[in-house]
This record gives sequence, C-alpha cells and structure tokens, in this order.
Amino acid sequence: MTFMRPITKSQFKLGLECVQKLRHSRDGVPSNLADNYLLRLLAEGGGAVEALQRAIEPPAWLGADGGAAVAAESLAAIKSAVAGVKQDGVRRSLYEVTLTCGDFLARFDLVRVYRDRLELVEIKSKSWKGPQPGQPLADILTKNRQKVRSPWVPYLQDLAFQVELLRRWLDERAPEIGLTTTFPLHPKLILVQSGGVATADDFIGNFRTAYTSYRGKPRPDVSYTGPRLHATNLLREADAAPAIALMEGDAQADAFGFDGLGIGAAMDRLADIVRTDAWPDSRHSLGSPCRTCEFRVPADGGSGVSRCWGGDVDLNPKHILKLAWASNEQVRDALDRAPGGPTTATFAQLETAEVQPRQKRQWEHAGGGDFEITAAFAKDRFNLLHAPATGPLYFLDFETACFPIPYRAGGEVNELIPFQFEGIPCPNRAAPLERRRSLPGFLDLASADPRRAIVRALRQQFGSGGPIYHWSPFESRVINTIEASLREDAHAEPDNAELLACCQTLRERLVDLRAIAKEHVYLPGTDGSYSIKRVLPVLWRIPDLRWPFASGRAPEDPNGYDDPEDPYRSLPPLPKDLLERLGPEALAALANGDDEGPAIANGGLAMVFYHYVKLFGGHDQEAITQQFRQYCRLDSAAMVLAFGFLRQVGL
Repeated sequence: MTFMRPITKSQFKLGLECVQKLRHSRDGVPSNLADNYLLRLLAEGGGAVEALQRAIEPPAWLGADGGAAVAAESLAAIKSAVAGVKQDGVRRSLYEVTLTCGDFLARFDLVRVYRDRLELVEIKSKSWKGPQPGQPLADILTKNRQKVRSPWVPYLQDLAFQVELLRRWLDERAPEIGLTTTFPLHPKLILVQSGGVATADDFIGNFRTAYTSYRGKPRPDVSYTGPRLHATNLLREADAAPAIALMEGDAQADAFGFDGLGIGAAMDRLADIVRTDAWPDSRHSLGSPCRTCEFRVPADGGSGVSRCWGGDVDLNPKHILKLAWASNEQVRDALDRAPGGPTTATFAQLETAEVQPRQKRQWEHAGGGDFEITAAFAKDRFNLLHAPATGPLYFLDFETACFPIPYRAGGEVNELIPFQFEGIPCPNRAAPLERRRSLPGFLDLASADPRRAIVRALRQQFGSGGPIYHWSPFESRVINTIEASLREDAHAEPDNAELLACCQTLRERLVDLRAIAKEHVYLPGTDGSYSIKRVLPVLWRIPDLRWPFASGRAPEDPNGYDDPEDPYRSLPPLPKDLLERLGPEALAALANGDDEGPAIANGGLAMVFYHYVKLFGGHDQEAITQQFRQYCRLDSAAMVLAFGFLRQVGL
C-alpha cells in the first residue's frame, strides 16, 4: 500500500459534504473558518463540556495531542485498561484516544472499557431537549427510524466513522489487546441538556481556560477547577446505536457519487481517491453550496472555489454565485447553459420564470450603480415605515452572549444573556439626521443576571411611545427571551409585573427596517445581502447620508465616524491589556504582530470578548467598556443612516 497521510475524522466529514473540500483541506488551501470568532467560541464551549464530563467521570487515562505519533500510547492505554478490567471488573474511562487503521485516523472523545463491551462516546456541546415521556430516543434522531434527521447528520456521521474505524482496528489488534474481533461496541452521545440549570459547582466560575497559538490563532485548553463533582444536570447521555445502524447503511452524504453509500463504503471510496490522487472532475461538485464554502477566500489567497470553478468567479457581478439565495437547481441550470464554462455562468442563463422577484431586481441592476425602489414604497414610504407624523422615533441594537456552561449558578445552558443595548432617538420622522441624540445605553459586563436591569433601562430611556427601529428579527427575539425568562423565574422581584408589561409594550413598538428594505429596495454592491455589515458600507458612499455622521456634526451625539469607505474601520482596536491576560502566544496570534488586537466590529467578536471579560476580568476598565460601547453605538447609528436612506429614496 502506498503511504499517505491518514484521512482524519474532520477530513472524512468534509469529504462527505464535497470531495473537493477534502482535496482543498489536504492541499492546505486557506479556510475562512479560522477567522470566524463565533466558531472559536463554539469550539471553546465544546472544550468546556468535555472538561465537565471529565470532572464527573475522571479519566483513567488522558491522551495527548500529536496525531499518529501518539497512537502507540493509546494502544498501550487500551491494553492496560482491558487487563485491569479483567482483573477487578472496574470500568476504565479513556479520554482523547488516538487510533490509526489503514488510511484513517481518529481522536476519540471517550472510550469506556467494560468486561463485556466498549462504549464509544462522542461529547458534543449541541443542545437537545430529549424525548418526551414515552417517546423513544430513535424518534428524536431519526425520521420514522429510516433516516437520520438532518440536524443530527453531521454529528452521527462523526460517530459512525469512529465506530467503523474502531471495528477495523479491532480486526487487526483484538488478540494483541486481549479482546475478540467481535467484541461489542456501543456508540453513545453526551450532549448539553436543554433546560439544564447550573449549580454553584458547575457554572463557568469553576472552569479555567489557557490559550496557546495554533496555526496563528488562539487555541483554548479548558479545565475544570471546582470541587469534586459526582453529577450534573447540564449534560445528558444517549444511546446512539439505532441511528448509527442507519448510517452504516446510508451515510447520507451530500458529495457527488456518494448517494446511498454506507459509512464503511464511503470511507473506502474516499481512501481510494486520496491514495490514487484520482480526484473527480470538480464540475460534478459545483452548485449553490459553493456560495458559502469555507474555502471561498480571496483569490490571491488560493481560493478553493476559484480552483473548482476554473477562475476568479468574483470578477463578474452577474455571476450565478452572486444571485441572492440561488438554489442548487438555478446554479446547475446556469452551468448547463453557460457558453464558456463555469466562470461564464451568469443570471442570463436562467429562465425569467425561474427567478424570484428579489432575484429579478438583482439581475436587472447587478453591476450598475442605481438603487431599485418598488412603486408601492415610493408612494407611501412613511406608512410602510410605521412612522407617525409627529413625535420621537428610536433606534435600538442589542448585544448578547451565550455559552454551553452557564455564566451563573441558576443559569440555564446556552442561556441568552442580553448584556448591552445602545439607543438613538430622533425628534420626528422628518428631522435632519444630525438632530439625533445618543441615549445613555446599557452595558453590564459584571452582573451574573442583567435581565431585569436591562428592561428597567429600556423603560427609562425609550419612554412609552414612538416606533423603535431595529435591523433583523434579533431584537424581537431578545425581548421575547427576556420576557419568557422573567415569567419562568421562581425568584420574581416586586416589579416583575411592570417589567413584563414593559417587554410587551416594547415588542409592540418594534419595526424591522431590514424587512422593509428587503421587500422594497435593491442595493447594488451587496450581492443581494441585507446584512447591516454589507448594507452600511454601500450607503456610506452617499455623501449626503455620510455627512451627518462625521465627527462633530450631531451636537447631541458625540460619536463620529470619519473613515471614507467603511465606518466600522474607524473603530479603535482592543487594548493590549486585555489580550495579555490570554497568554503571550494567544496575544501574538490575535495581534498579528501589532501592539494591539482587532477592534470589536461584529457580534461574534463582541460575544468572544464578553466571554474573555467574564474569565479574566476587566469589566470596570474604561478602555474595555468603551470598545463595547463604540461598536454597539455604530450598529445603532447604521440603522439611523438606513432610515435616512429609506426616507430619501421614497421621495
């Protein structure tokens, strides 16, 4: 057999999504996932869940990093565990076991060794509600026990791969470690229990995180440092055998040519492709998922999507990948009709009847500089904007955080914590934008439970009337979540009824500007996206709109933004003082050689640094609090600017 680097568990899952993704990964093509701060926080949450499980079930052995180089140590640990269990009958729990077999390598979260079985346990930070009384687990994971439900597919593909690899490994190693080749394997999942409530022993204050640099990014190592734990209601263990049996018959792979293949057959096919370097024609893999491929990085960075499509597909503003919400059928149709190959597949290859109204607007205006406004909006813009003729109107933006391990004793897993809002009022619907004011806002980086305080601040600052504009349904979700949590709180405070009434009133006043923009306006230069981070830079190029937001233009709003291209670039970087607490290696990775780190310029980074403050302190430092204030204030100001634009184009 020709030597090759083994296919890892993560690479195998990439191959099931798209064979070309596996190719990019093995070729070292850059991925944009490394720059996703929210994914970093999710990974750290997974580490915290694993640390909690190890605290409840202490390891008989804990493996080290190192890939194939540590496989011999894992083999020795399993041998020792099997011998020990045969002698005293006491279960052994082995964590971070690394095994290689043939062309594959996997790192196992937990292997339990019993006299009569091996339990293979995958630990995930995914929440689940669990079955209702009398409902079998198989009904949660599967559809009619014939197919794994789509939200669970990636998790069970992961576990099924490990089961198959361990079976093959036993075929080779069983006699050596004192087992039979048919020794029973029991696959299980440990998940975060939705509704689980933390105690004083298992909330985030009992965990510590150390950061090192890995491939130029901070890498967390989470450990539990609290008292000895015997149980927790934050985690739930489930037998995954019925779902894994389905995966063994059909891995439910999305990759071209893998339809109907079970996990074992899919492993063999991928191994053959990698071993022979005989990769399928990339044209078979092209489709709508390419729009969100993690290997779609700038072409000068070696974009995987550019490799697949045969050129820089971002050069053409009418390319099919830029059509908002392009379906796979639309992409394939355009590819089939493209005269010069994939890079010439444009909107023009589609039949008009196949294009949604919003897509049609984009098709007609892509590459141009004109905005497209529907007649209904232009006729009665203020009615559509729900703005009264007189009286104040407000603009609101929330920042929130959540983590699998609650931030407070009594908190629920993945509890949504609204720790900040910023608000901007304008005197009336026709007032010049420079007459806006800056409200005091709210920021609480210290309290364990800021829910009531934030509602009290909203009540005080937003008054009792006037529309409250926001961008996307998120603000409504935050208020709904706060209201639901206050209703369920067993420790209600005297003003709970007033706070609940305030939540209802606030919700009734909310107006989603994004929904109005999506329905009535096409903005060139956003590729059909209505994210405020994509919309604001486009609107910022309009001098009449940008002018009122320059420094010193609004007498009652001290916040000014002077970057000529993108106001988010005017935000100052995070102070080195906070980053130094993460450790020197992580500081170097975050700061990229500069004296300071990145600015808080998106919600994911705000969540990450809220987490850092909770772990390392700094809630009372002006330099840190100003970072949060300036970012959230800019999001609120962006809504004011968008309102001004909608008001202007409706004339």
